[in-house]
Amino acid sequence: MSATFRAVSWRCLFACAQLAAPAFAQEKPAASDAPKQAAPTLAISHQGEPKAPVDIVVELQHSPPSDAKCAAEAGSCDAEHHWLVELQVAARQVGAGKPVRLAMTQVAEIEKELRSAADSKAEKSEAATVSEAKLSIRVPAQTRYALVQRLIGMAARSGIHRVEFAVTSAGTALEQRLTVPLPIPAKAEPKPEEPRGIEEIRVRLFARANGQVVRIVGNTAIANGVKGDEQLQALLKDSADGWKRLGRPDAPGIIDAGSGVPWQAIVSTIDVIRAAGVQNIQFAASAAKK
Repeated sequence: MSATFRAVSWRCLFACAQLAAPAFAQEKPAASDAPKQAAPTLAISHQGEPKAPVDIVVELQHSPPSDAKCAAEAGSCDAEHHWLVELQVAARQVGAGKPVRLAMTQVAEIEKELRSAADSKAEKSEAATVSEAKLSIRVPAQTRYALVQRLIGMAARSGIHRVEFAVTSAGTALEQRLTVPLPIPAKAEPKPEEPRGIEEIRVRLFARANGQVVRIVGNTAIANGVKGDEQLQALLKDSADGWKRLGRPDAPGIIDAGSGVPWQAIVSTIDVIRAAGVQNIQFAASAAKK
C-alpha cells in the first residue's frame, strides 16, 4: 500500500470515529449488568478463513433498557444506546479475566479498554502508536453499518490495525474469520497527482425505505443476486487491472456505505471485491449518499 493511501485512509477512519452520537429520547442506556445474550447470528461469507488465535474479542450485543419501546429485532435496531460492547482479552495475556461489558455509548471507556488490551504489543512511530494485537469483532448479520463503523473507529483510535470479523462459512455453520486490516498511519506526504481515466475502486451502498440495498459503482447501479454480483466483480476487476498497469497493485477497494445498510450486505460486497482480485479493503469515513 502506498504511503499516501495509508495516510489518507487513516485520517478518514479518525474522522468517521469522531462523528457525534445521535441524540435520543430520555431512556436509560443499555445496562452493563444485563444478562448475557445468545451468540449472534453472524454474517455469511465466501471469503472466510479458518479461525486463528486473537488477542482481543469484541462482541456487539442488543440489550435495550427495560423501559424502552424497542420494536426492532435484535440486529436491526439502530438505537446506539440499546447496545452493549463485550470485550474479552485472550486468556494467555497478562490481565486477562472476565469479559468487560460497557454500553455502546461509553466510547471513552471502550477505547481505554482496547488500548489497555493492545498495549503489550504497541510500538510508537513518528505518525502514531500502533499495536500488533489482533482484534476479532463479532456482530449480528443484520446490524446496521453505523454501529459497526463506530467500532472500527474505536479500534483505529486505539492503535489497533489487525482487525478481523467473525463470519459463518457459506453453506455450513462453521465459524470463520474475514480479515480486513485497518490502514497503518503514516507520516503525511504530498499527495501525488492521480492518473486520469481510471476510477478508484469504490462501491457505494445505501438502504431504501423498504430494506432493499442498492449498490453503485461510478454511475452504474448494480442489480442484486448472482447476475449483479458477476457484473460488480467484472467492473471492479477492470478498475483493479487498470491500477495494476500503472504500478499500483495495492489500490484499495473502498466500501462507502450508508448508516442503515445491514452488515451482511457489507460482508457480501467485501466477498465480491476480494473475488475481483482486490485484497486491500478500506472503509470510507462518510456515509454514502443516494
